[in-house]
Amino acid sequence: MALMLTLAACQTQDEGMLLIVHPEITGCADFGVRHCMQVKFAESDADWTLFPFEVDGFAFEQGYEYELRVAVEGEGADAQYSLLEIESKTLR
Repeated sequence: MALMLTLAACQTQDEGMLLIVHPEITGCADFGVRHCMQVKFAESDADWTLFPFEVDGFAFEQGYEYELRVAVEGEGADAQYSLLEIESKTLR
């Protein structure tokens, strides 16, 4: 979670933040929600991170890996994510 806060603080509102979304949803009861997307914050990240947030304007479709450009407002558990652009959608 701290990684998400750090990265959100580093992005600018104009360019947004890049999220790479895993093609499958997973359980994440630790965050108090039933399902989470799994994301990477850069192509060089080796591990997927649970992402217990909704991205306004984005409809996840199982089986596709996405590269999303998102705007972030707020911090921590109160952060709001909004879709700026789907940069890629690849069937996996």
